[in-house]
Amino acid sequence: MQDSKTASSRHWLLRGTKLSSILERGGNSFDFLRLCAALAVMFGHSFWLQPAYGRIEPILKHTGLEYSGSLAVYTFFVISGMLVSSSYERQGSLARFIPLRLARIYPALLACVFLSAFVLYPILSSGSFVSALLSEDAKIYFVKNTGLFWGIQWTLPHIFEHNAIKAVINGSLWTLPLELMCYMVAIVAGLISGYSSRLRLVALLAIVGAGIAYLASHTSSYELLRSIVNKPTGYSFYAPPFFMVGMLLYAFRDRVVVSWPVGIALAIAYVIFRHSAIGTPLFYLAFLYVLLCLCGDKTLRRIKLKNDYSYGVYLWAFPAQQMVASWFPDMDNLVGLAISIPLTIIAAAFSWHLVEKPSIRLARKLTTSRSASPARNRSPAGL
Repeated sequence: MQDSKTASSRHWLLRGTKLSSILERGGNSFDFLRLCAALAVMFGHSFWLQPAYGRIEPILKHTGLEYSGSLAVYTFFVISGMLVSSSYERQGSLARFIPLRLARIYPALLACVFLSAFVLYPILSSGSFVSALLSEDAKIYFVKNTGLFWGIQWTLPHIFEHNAIKAVINGSLWTLPLELMCYMVAIVAGLISGYSSRLRLVALLAIVGAGIAYLASHTSSYELLRSIVNKPTGYSFYAPPFFMVGMLLYAFRDRVVVSWPVGIALAIAYVIFRHSAIGTPLFYLAFLYVLLCLCGDKTLRRIKLKNDYSYGVYLWAFPAQQMVASWFPDMDNLVGLAISIPLTIIAAAFSWHLVEKPSIRLARKLTTSRSASPARNRSPAGL
């Protein structure tokens, strides 16, 4: 009885809840936060894509470390690390896990890259429609950016020639190969029973972390490996470690208590010590913990999204912003956002309803029917 009162008192003081409860269905605001993160990427990119007339992106101005776009990407990776780990454990087999993961990433990517290469490029190219449509450049762009592991093709000739970032159709695709590589780490963790043995998971992530540290200091002749430690403009850190943090958070979900008072205290501590030697570690610690607080926040949980447009927004934002920048080269970046955001959301809605949602539904149907197939239909030899 006394132990119960002590535990209750401790819970009241922290005003928090265990991460395991937040990860339950209906216990979080993941969908809303991912949509906000996708829009934050647009906001951050706008300062490079259109004139800001002397204004500096506010987060970068006040922290000197990261900007809204980089923090948004880290948000995606942390949430993905938790959800992908949960998905692997829930599916229980590679035969179910892999198709579901691929269905979430590839169909929408294929549609985006195909339409970019063979519709937008011919229309927007300063050359002829037919020559751009049939060009080798368009084909290479499609093949490389759907293969992902062969490197990202950033540019196409004769397009966006007068933009601040010339010839680039979609600068956001660079994170997708990293996401797939992180999925591989999650698979290895599952194969070695890392989700049931925290020691094994920590050992695996320590090895992967050491590999990332080595690449950061020694680089590599392979483009795919170099991409792991890619830090675009505005980034002070690497994206994959945040996925690994998400994996660890999932593994220790029963021991992680999420509390707004603690989150606020960490944020205040960063503000006080931001110019000291511990300023940078405090920044990332506060960011991660406040993110968890937002994930479990009761007010945000009341915002129920019927559809998940976040991935579509992420895929289509950069092309939309580049088009607006080419149409209105002298327009203020914030005004440009007022045009590009609706265009992006429309594209994301088509992506979700016509591509993503049907693909996910089909993958679930196929994997469920396969796992439920009766044993008598299988070969006696197990072939």
